[in-house]
Amino acid sequence: MHLVLVYFDPPYESGLYWPVMHLLGEKGLVSIGGTVVCEHYSKLDLLPAYGQLTHYRDVKQGALRSASTFYPNTHLGTAITPLNSLGAKCPQNKFIIIESF
Repeated sequence: MHLVLVYFDPPYESGLYWPVMHLLGEKGLVSIGGTVVCEHYSKLDLLPAYGQLTHYRDVKQGALRSASTFYPNTHLGTAITPLNSLGAKCPQNKFIIIESF
């Protein structure tokens, strides 16, 4: 399955960021032009790239405690506009939310 949009929001102290981002970026789970949105503690240092996923944008929220980082799949070096900036709708079954409480 190739996902178009992934929203990833694990507990901040879980340690899940790096293994899940590597899995999504290196296993080809996100379609070319698809985007992973990673919600995280604003002081957490995420990598500039995870496999095919390349850092595009950071958005800080609230009292600068949380942030969202956008990672579009730019495999093959294609110049694409990330899905999140297009306001596009995701096809059915191409969207996943990874969140735990």
